[in-house]
Amino acid sequence: MKSLFFSALTTVFSWCMIMACKHEKPYPPISNTPIKSFNCSSDTIYFQNTILPILASNCGMSGCHDENSHKDGVVVTDYVSLMNSDIIERGHGNHSELFEAITDSGDDMMPPSPASPLTQEQISQIQKWIDQGSINNQCMECDTTVFTFSEAVLPLIETYCKGCHGPGSSNGEYFDYTSITADTALVWTNIQDNSMPKNTSLSDCQKTVIKNWLDAGAPNN
Repeated sequence: MKSLFFSALTTVFSWCMIMACKHEKPYPPISNTPIKSFNCSSDTIYFQNTILPILASNCGMSGCHDENSHKDGVVVTDYVSLMNSDIIERGHGNHSELFEAITDSGDDMMPPSPASPLTQEQISQIQKWIDQGSINNQCMECDTTVFTFSEAVLPLIETYCKGCHGPGSSNGEYFDYTSITADTALVWTNIQDNSMPKNTSLSDCQKTVIKNWLDAGAPNN
């Protein structure tokens, strides 16, 4: 009888261990020190390269979710604060409060009106990043030889600046070629001294890309 009992207990224990191993992934600890890789993988969403700029630009403004305002106790301007806000369930994008907020169509939608909602691509990137474990990762790949407006400069502006400088913004509009080139000296000064973008900054390589484009005459190419 004891033999049967211990046999059943062993079976249950083994099943529990298998299920735990299957569902509980050993994610890296929460830290503001990013895990860096030189090359960027097309299959991976990187927090420092993609997610932080989206959140800082669209949600980390004064009065919303920056460090000083921390509306509803949520801060999105650094990794540890974001993870400690309890709006992310690692590995489960569509179960996370962050995902629910950026896909809500009602009063709880983030960012709130009149700010522009996140694009479907940005929403998908956030969901995929959470699905991949919400890791504080960063890839270092950057090509300073590519500095056309459409391929290199505009994607940086849309990722890092459009949240604060989108259509109708009181901060000044930088969201297309005409508005960006209306005062390139001011734009470059703000980028160079790290006063723009807010709550994050461009890498030296990214700044070089923009500088190369400006030195080429800021063409609409």
